[in-house]
Parts: sequence; structure tokens; C-alpha cells
Amino acid sequence: MKKLWFFTALASAAALYSCTRELPDAVPEAAEGMQVTFRARMESCQDDESRTSLHYLNTTTAATWWQAGDKITILSNGGSGSEFTLDSGSGETEATFTGTLASTAAPFFAVYPSSLGATKGSGKINFTLSQTQTGSVTAANGMMPAVAYIPTADDAIDFMNLCGLLRLKLTAPAEAPVTVSRLDIYDLSGAMLWGDVQLTANATLADPSTWGWSIANGDNHLIIDFSDNLKTLGATAITFYAAVPKGALSQGVRVVIFNEEGVAVDEFCSGKDLTVERAHIKPMKPASVGTFKLLDLEGSANCYIASGTANETPYKFCAISGPGGAALAPASVEDLWETIWGNLGFNNGNLGYVISDVAYDKGTVSFNTCGHDGCAVIAARDAGADILWSWHIWLPGGGTVGSAALTNGVVCMDRALGARYSTTSGFLYQWGRKDPFTAVYHTGDYSTLMTTNPANIITDELNMSADIAWSVAHPTTFIDITTSSNQGYWEKDNAATWDGTVKSQYDPCPPGWRVPSSAQFTGLSFGAWDATNFLYTETAASLKFVSSGRRYYNSQNKHTVDKATAGYLWTRTNGTKQATYLNFNASTSPKTANINKCFGLGVRCVLDE
Repeated sequence: MKKLWFFTALASAAALYSCTRELPDAVPEAAEGMQVTFRARMESCQDDESRTSLHYLNTTTAATWWQAGDKITILSNGGSGSEFTLDSGSGETEATFTGTLASTAAPFFAVYPSSLGATKGSGKINFTLSQTQTGSVTAANGMMPAVAYIPTADDAIDFMNLCGLLRLKLTAPAEAPVTVSRLDIYDLSGAMLWGDVQLTANATLADPSTWGWSIANGDNHLIIDFSDNLKTLGATAITFYAAVPKGALSQGVRVVIFNEEGVAVDEFCSGKDLTVERAHIKPMKPASVGTFKLLDLEGSANCYIASGTANETPYKFCAISGPGGAALAPASVEDLWETIWGNLGFNNGNLGYVISDVAYDKGTVSFNTCGHDGCAVIAARDAGADILWSWHIWLPGGGTVGSAALTNGVVCMDRALGARYSTTSGFLYQWGRKDPFTAVYHTGDYSTLMTTNPANIITDELNMSADIAWSVAHPTTFIDITTSSNQGYWEKDNAATWDGTVKSQYDPCPPGWRVPSSAQFTGLSFGAWDATNFLYTETAASLKFVSSGRRYYNSQNKHTVDKATAGYLWTRTNGTKQATYLNFNASTSPKTANINKCFGLGVRCVLDE
């Protein structure tokens, strides 16, 4: 006669809340090599923010159930494992699982669900969290991974959840419903939300909540897929859940919503600390979903390219302080200044000619375009009206910016950063700053400055102590430096704010682009000087390298903006006092040289690889 071996499993309560728990009596000793029946019982906490479960269902009654199809893996101390399948108790707090142990050598380790492919070796439990979770208005089957330590065959099993649940309550205007096919979730701290998990698991750490763990070979981007279970948002809120590893979201979260065509239509960003606790629900503020053109799908930046065509669909991006920066929570946002390059007196000096309806909501900035090519700068202010950050909105002529591969293979933009066309100059930048400054526009005499609304908003200030923080708070002020003194921040090694292997937080280029290195501006080939348009053409790419002029504080202690008869383009390659740039004029084809970092030169973005 076959003897059954009984186990008991219990889902552990969250530590910050107390839930009543009763463990069963010890079960009879097992006979080796026999089939095993596993008895599992769940526990319920009624506090909505502290419910702990392998499955969470949106209900006011019991919060935890086993579900049809549930399977668990039991691993022996030696590493062998076997799968146990639910055979009774679906939809209840008690269920039975049946399987055959691969080894009877205690202690044992249990992992839920078995689809994680858990293995054990060298004191570690290994399994993989998928990037994609099956979407549901509840936590879907197998969504909440759990582990347990079992000292002997007679001991109860305490399952410990490794994740918490991020909760989103979404609506849409009744007159403009939105059907959701997918949610993309990004950890703003860069913490991994999926990948290969490794857990320290041994008898000296019998409580799984104390086990050390790590995630590798994944990233900070989690996908919640509703393609087989579309949800239509309207006036009545629908609640969505995502299982997120404990400790994630310490710097907030970004959520992108995709419609039934798979097009990203809206996003929300929280700079609030949303650190996930094991077995807890972490709620985001309710949000209403609309339809926008999202500018930051390739990542956050300090410059975004939009079309100058008037469009009823507004643009949107998360209020984040540059690539890899923090989410902001400004008191207000505003259209700080605009330019349409060489045209004078446009819109009678009033804003709202290039962009309009600038607004901030739930961590995001939105605006409309007005049907004109040009550029604008949006500023975020705190409650005291100080500028926290600013972003350059670029509406190029033709509506798009092209690119081509140079002779050395580097993919380069078809125009300078902020330029209207490939044959006109762009903005000027002090090395290491994200902020654009107007240049001379090619209007025939190559000496007419771009006009701004408000007029004269671009100023200069002799400031030897201004640092990067000061520059962020004063994005319209060019920092003049007495270059002979060697005392100013921009005459020293100013924290290499553009340099590095990863795109800098202060890089002025749009998503997917960055300031080139000096190496990326070597090995190029140019044709003859175009004396009519003041430019060289790169042979392989047929790209125009246009004269831009420069800004600086001259030896006569005077702020100067050169005529656009020579070209100056920054690289990100940084020295103690100087940085490398590409220099060219009528008598010298483009070549690299070094110059003081306080100068304002042009930028030609290259593909960020």
C-alpha cells in the first residue's frame, strides 16, 4: 500500500501588518521514493495595502486563492528538483499538489510557480523572471514568484513572496475611450525588473525574507501584455497590477500606455519614492489616459524634435532631468523663449508662435505646436519660481532631421543641433551645458542674430564661480569667463559633464543622439570650400558642415558673437581647461583642435551607440 507524504504551505504576511496565522500539526514521516501529495493553505490580510498572496484578486472577501494550473517546484538540498501539480482546491485557500520527489535528502526548497525553471547549486537558487507578464485586471496566474525553506519533511512550508504589486487605476474621458493592449513600466533608478535571479538559500538563513538576491541579464523595462485581453478605458476606473521585484522603484516609475494598434499614446511619471516591499501593494495616483505624441520613447533627453505642423494631437514627455536624471515635480512649467531663426519681429514679441498650451500633469510635460518651424525652451519651476530644469523643443524645417554615415562610418545628423535646414547654422553651447544660445543666422550677411521672443532674453554675465548647478538654474545666461585668469569653473576640469562612455545627463542632443567624441570627427573627407554658403561637404555622407560663428568673452572684456564665416563644432572629448572641437574656414578644411570650454560653439550630434 502506497504511503502519502504530506506538506503544508502558507503564504506569509507582510512584516508591517499583522495577520492571524495557524500552522497545522506536524505530518507523519514519509517513506522514501513514494509519490508525494502537497497540501497548501493560503492566508488572507484584509488591509488593502498589505495583502500578501501568490495571487491577488480585486475583491473585498478573501484575498488569496490557489488557481487551476498552479504548479510548484521542490528542490532538494543537493539540487535535484521535481514539479508538483495542483489536483484539488482551485479557487480556494486550501489545495493539494501531487508529484514525486527527485530526492528525499533534507532540507528542501520550494519555488512558485514551476514555470520559473528553478534550479539549485552551490547554495543558490536560480530562476528567471520574464520581461513580459500576461495582463489582467488581477494579478495573473504565476505572476507573483514565491520561495520557501523546508528544514525537514515534517515541517510546514512558509512561502515568501519576492515581489510586490504596483497598482494603477486608469480612466479615460467618456467621449474618448482608449483601448489598452500593453503597459510598459520603467524603473527610474535603473534597477532591473526582470532577468536571471540568484537567491542565497541555506540552513543558516532559514527565513527566505532574509536571503540575499540579485538580478542579472535583464533591464529596468517591464512589459504588461493585454493583447489577448484588451481593456477599454472609460469614465469608470479599471485597476491594473504588475508584479515588481522588492526594492525596485526607489526613484519612481514611468508608465507608458499602448492602444489596441500597439501605438504608445500616453505616459505618466512619478518621481515619488515608490520603493516596492515584498508582499505589499504599491499604489500610483489614479490617472486619466488621453492621446498624445510621446517624445521620449527612446529615452529622456534635454532636446526633443517635434513637427512644426499644427496638430490637434499634443506632444508629451516625462519631466526628467536629462538622460539618466531624476524625475521632477515642478510647481509649474512654461514656454520660456522661442525663436524662428532669422525672421525679425515675429508675433509682435509674444510667445505662443512656435508652441502653445504648455502644461504639467502627473510627472509629464505636454504642449501643442502652432504650425511654424522654430525652436522653444520649456522651463520647469519650483514653488519659489526658481528654474529646476529646462528642455529645448526643436521644430526643424521640413519636419524631420535626417542622417547619413560619414567616411569613417559614424552616423551623423544632416544639420547642426537647432538648425532649421542642413545649410543653416544651429545653436551655440558652452562645453558641458545642455542649454542652447542663439547664433548668427545665415541670411546673406552671416551676421544677423536669431531673434527671440521675448526679445533680449539671452543675456551674459561675468561669473567666475558659476558651476553646473548655477547653469541649470540660469539657462538663458551665457557665462562669461576671463580666460586669462584660469579661475572660473568653465576654465577648469568642470566635472567632465559631457564626457564618458554613457550619454551625459547634460548632453544637449535629442534621444538616440549625443555629442561626438574627437575620434568620431577624425578620418573624414571633405570637398572644396563653398564660398557662397560658407560650408564644406563631407564626401561620403554628402552632409553640409556649415559655419556657425561662436560666443565668448574677448580680451577687451566684452561679450562677442562672431559672424558665421568660420565653423566651430564641439566634441565631448575633455581636457583640464580645454575640450576638442572641429574647426574650419575658407582656408582650412575641417580638423580637430582644442579651445577653452567657456566658448559657445555649435554641436553636430552623432548616433548614440
